Order: sequence, then structure tokens, then C-alpha cells
Amino acid sequence: MRLLASLLLALSLVGASAAADQVSAARAYLERLEPLPADFRLGRFEPSPGIVLETGKLGARGPRRGTVVFVPGYTAPLELYAQEMRALAEAGWDVAAIVMRGQGRSVRLTRRPDLGYVEDYANLTADLAAFVARQRGPVVVMGLSQGGHVALRMAAEHGPDVAAYAVIVPMIRIQTGPLSDETAAATLRFMVRNGAARRYLPGTVPWERRKPFAQLLGRGHICQPDPELAHLRRALMEVYPETRVEVPSPGWIDATFRSQAVLDRLAPRIAAPVFMVTAGRDRVVQSDAAKAFCTGLADCRHFALADAPHCAVEGDAVRSRKVMGQVLPFLAGAVR
Repeated sequence: MRLLASLLLALSLVGASAAADQVSAARAYLERLEPLPADFRLGRFEPSPGIVLETGKLGARGPRRGTVVFVPGYTAPLELYAQEMRALAEAGWDVAAIVMRGQGRSVRLTRRPDLGYVEDYANLTADLAAFVARQRGPVVVMGLSQGGHVALRMAAEHGPDVAAYAVIVPMIRIQTGPLSDETAAATLRFMVRNGAARRYLPGTVPWERRKPFAQLLGRGHICQPDPELAHLRRALMEVYPETRVEVPSPGWIDATFRSQAVLDRLAPRIAAPVFMVTAGRDRVVQSDAAKAFCTGLADCRHFALADAPHCAVEGDAVRSRKVMGQVLPFLAGAVR
């Protein structure tokens, strides 16, 4: 018994040492990421009983223009967008960030907190509309990827008092690889109807079975091929375990297909001005579909980052300045 206890203790110490090594590697990797401002404050918002969402606040520097409600994309911790939120604050905006259900430090909806899941995007748009209604006006919204999708659907579904929307690489349609959109949607619908909504997709594994962080260094990622920037999200999740969420479940993908159809149908209701940024090398969402969506809106301006991947601004200071150089004048013009 003593020998067994000694072996178990030794194994636990080895495991703890290995985990500490991964955190150290992640911290070193994050040195290239701009830290959140010292006066950035995390908070909580409860749009309905039991649904507690992570929020962040950053006050305007200088004369105040209004409030930017900032909505990050799928899996993205707020720490990933310090540069963009600082730029907004320095331009005179109060920043009110909100993290959607199922990610960041917001409430989880499955027994496995690292598994991405959405039951119905109507819940996400209702959450966002409730948060927008609490902000001091005038209000504009900036959403990235999935956050851009939710922002646009909220505009169509709830008609909130929002002066303008800036959506960066918005998730109008997700990429479906070799499958057509229709075939992919039917496949996921079949999986959900057969009880797989909250399971891992074939070929994916729980967080604890994924490759150690240090083994990812030097490799690109579907969202960002540059090895120097590709793993910022993963590094943040190594350092902040409470933010861990990565692979989408069949339920997440099925809900996304359904919401894409809703957004298409409701798009004519979007009357507020929209500024849209797309990425020419996007392998996550369909840039052409986003451009077509913009063309069909009553008031939408399009800006293309021809050489950018989907993770267009995350940690890339040059590209972020280029995007914010377009977004800031647009937002300022919307509240004059």
C-alpha cells in the first residue's frame, strides 16, 4: 500500500510539473499580446435567472462620444482584444463588452465546459438586446465573427436603439469544406436528432486529451496561419482555465445553420448603418456570403482585408490599426 501511495504521489507531481510547464510556455507566448488596460474592469450581467454573463468595462478617455457594446467571437476571451478596446476608449467611447453564453467566464450549458454549445441563437440575441438596453447612449455595437452574427440578428430581431454596427469578419455563413451548405446542414440536423447535440464531433477530443501547448508552437491554425499569432486563444485558456472552450458540438453547428437562415430572412429589417470588414484568406466563414449580405442591406459599407485570415486583428497590431482606422471614423459619424 505504501508503494502504491508513493507511485500515485510521484505521478501526481509529474502531472503538476507538466501542467506548470505548459502554463509557463503559454505566458511566454502571450508576451506579444497587449495587456488589458489597468482600469479595465470585469463584471457580471444576468439577463435572465441563472444566466450569468461575463462583462468588461473601460471608460472613455477625453470627451465622451457614447458607448460601444463590444461582442467577441466564438471562444475568444476578452483579453484577446485589448488593442481594439483601448483604441475605442482613446477615441472617446465607453466600452461595454459582453461574452456570450457558453464561453469565456460566462455560464456554461453542457456538463463539459470546454465543449461549444448553443441551443438557440434567439437566446443570445435576447441577452445582447437586454445588455444594450442598460447602456448609456448613444450606443453603437462592434461584433467579431460570431459576435457580428449575433449583433446583426439582434438588430433585425429586436430593433434596439443602436446608432450603427461595425462587424469584423462576421459569421454570415460558416465554411463547410467539401460539403455544400445544404448537405452539411442536413448532416448536422441528423446528428442532433439522434442524440449527439452535446457530444464531441468525430475526430475531436476533450481538452485534457489535446496536444500540450508547447507542441503547438511553430505551427499555424485554421483561423491564423502565422505561428507567432496562431495560438493566442489557446495560450489564454492555459493561463485562465475558466475560459476554456474550443471545439463546437453538433448542437452548436446545427444552431448556427438555423440562425444563418433566420438572419437571411430578417435582413431587410436592419435599418441602422453597418460597416463590414471581411478577410480575403478566411477559412472559417464565407467572405463572399458576407459581401453579398452587405450589398443587400439598406446601408452597409464594406472594407476588405485582402491578405488577412479569419483571426484578422487578434494580436496583429498592424492589421488592428488598419481596421480601427476604418471603424472609428464610421462610428463617430454615426452619432454626430
